[in-house]
Amino acid sequence: MANLELVEQNSEIIELDCSSGDTIFQSLLRNHIPPESVVVTEEDKLIPKLKTVQSGRTYRAYLMERYDVVAQTERYNSRVLENAATVSRQLSLGDDVRIDQKGLSLDELSATVEKRLIEVVDRYEMFEMDETVALAYSGGIDSSALLLALTAVNNELPNITLRTMTIADYWTEQETVPDQGIVDKLGIYNDVISPDKLIEIYGLDRSPNEVLTAIQNRQESIDVLSIANSFNRRLFEEYASENDIETVCIGNHASDFIAGFFSGIFGGISRSPDRIPVHHFGPVRYVYPFAFHTKQQLTMYRYAYTGQFINNIGFDPWQMNTAYRHFYYYLADIIQSYCPGFIHWLASENSRKSDCQQDYECCRNCRKAKLPADLDKKDFCVVCRLLSNMNLIS
Repeated sequence: MANLELVEQNSEIIELDCSSGDTIFQSLLRNHIPPESVVVTEEDKLIPKLKTVQSGRTYRAYLMERYDVVAQTERYNSRVLENAATVSRQLSLGDDVRIDQKGLSLDELSATVEKRLIEVVDRYEMFEMDETVALAYSGGIDSSALLLALTAVNNELPNITLRTMTIADYWTEQETVPDQGIVDKLGIYNDVISPDKLIEIYGLDRSPNEVLTAIQNRQESIDVLSIANSFNRRLFEEYASENDIETVCIGNHASDFIAGFFSGIFGGISRSPDRIPVHHFGPVRYVYPFAFHTKQQLTMYRYAYTGQFINNIGFDPWQMNTAYRHFYYYLADIIQSYCPGFIHWLASENSRKSDCQQDYECCRNCRKAKLPADLDKKDFCVVCRLLSNMNLIS
């Protein structure tokens, strides 16, 4: 059996849980000890934290900073009722720092999701009375959960006409909507949008799927999925314009925004801050009722209605080559695991820095509403500049 000991600033030694075969790094994380907060020795000799723990050896991790790391780890060692389906967790910053945790049944989780949805819609005045709202519906967990929730609390919201819009498969042009049964059961009108409209919008010289494939093959540093998402947003905006719709409803959740935060720091398609949970792009207003919900909550909420955890809607080929995006989402989920409620700080900070009344200009090519700073000297947006540089515009 191996021994891993934490040596605090006062020289007190605390036994940590560790297993032979793991690295010291993994063992520290299992005990909620940040690996960067300690240096590790074996027989008084410094060793790397990526060293494998061996049976019969003793390792010591010396805490470097003067803070009570053990007290912090205790926040993550709480136990909840065994019959709970999930746990509601929220960081509370008052006289003391604590993580409030409560076990919830599936019914209680559903009620919590719906209650928060109503509060967010009301607080941020997402919908106008008697307006038509277009919900982007892929049939995935996020959009189907949002459709189910908005329908469930319809009597608690302003009177709106809800319709869904689905973009046909880029590769097959197949118009079959994943989870069409949910749409049909709820009696919601759904429109299927052809990706070929992008040829006209962007002036493409080939089909959209061929454009995305060309970008994936020639620009390895580009997150192709970000380009595809920009295409999708442009299709939504065109649909809204053609149908006199001002509000587009998107199922983005907390991890989407936190991952987008990292993408904006390390490099992405746009540097413009998205206002959370309501953001104006020229004549279109995007609303995100699930901005303060987690993916886990949406998955379980959808399960309560459908009895399914994951629905296999398939993946576009370029989704499997998005290492940067995967890393950002990994960081987002880690942050929410250790700092539940981080999205509220991000939304507050984001709202302070952004202004929904900013003046927009249109890209000279695709007519996408952008901030002036996001257009180049030719008045091209980032996407159109890439398309032009790769000779993908006719």
